[in-house]
Amino acid sequence: MSDPKTQAKKRRHSPKGKAVGWIKERLGNTKRKKPCVSYYYCWDEPVKEDGQVSYKRHQVYVPVKAIAQVQEMINQRQPVAVVLGAIASTKQGQKA
Repeated sequence: MSDPKTQAKKRRHSPKGKAVGWIKERLGNTKRKKPCVSYYYCWDEPVKEDGQVSYKRHQVYVPVKAIAQVQEMINQRQPVAVVLGAIASTKQGQKA
């Protein structure tokens, strides 16, 4: 898997109910010579209110070690729950 920074940004349209999310990159402390970069896994979750369907956007921090794995899971169209489980297991591994 190549570096997430070098990958071309493309938007893939998914059938309803099959969207798996995306990785968002956030620069921190941009005044530094080399600003730090944080990665977040984002997804939209449908919420029904009064018969109307709206979407609530969620995001979870992804450790740098797990970025390649999460990107591969997104490309394989894995469900959100599976991706979140992989992120959680990576975070648990860091604490040990």
